[in-house]
Amino acid sequence: MESIDYFEVVKRYTEIPGPAGHEHRVQKQFIQDIEPLAEVKETNVGNVIANLPGDGQKLVIFGHADEIAYYVLSITDNGFLHISKGRANKVTYPYTLVGQKALVLGDETDIRGAFISATGHVLKPDEREKPLEPWDVLVDIGAEDRDEVEKLGIHVGSPIIWNPLTER
Repeated sequence: MESIDYFEVVKRYTEIPGPAGHEHRVQKQFIQDIEPLAEVKETNVGNVIANLPGDGQKLVIFGHADEIAYYVLSITDNGFLHISKGRANKVTYPYTLVGQKALVLGDETDIRGAFISATGHVLKPDEREKPLEPWDVLVDIGAEDRDEVEKLGIHVGSPIIWNPLTER
């Protein structure tokens, strides 16, 4: 019997972008992986059900294909992306995002970036005393201006995910 490296399986799935409402890539990979072993069907609401034939004990495994997502709220003239709190507003403390990798799902391709906020040397003294709010976090994709962002297929509503590496 072939040995399975479960870490590599989990790594593969966690590195497929699947923001809430856009989890089709994860589901497509799961279907591709399980179809040789099982009878697969998709429901009209996007659930994937795989039935492995046999006489053995029945086992049900549930999982989510989506992940916490943010969305582009606006694009600044100098190419930064303002983000929504998305569906993450109750679980993300804004300080945890700053400096982390981001992935923006454009119309045709995904663009890597970073979550950023204004640093102390550009803030006014009174602004330095205020706590960081979710709307103070931006995404920098290295674009020069709004035009370049739009040419990359990124617009208001484009999904953004936190995109760390999956490591042992």
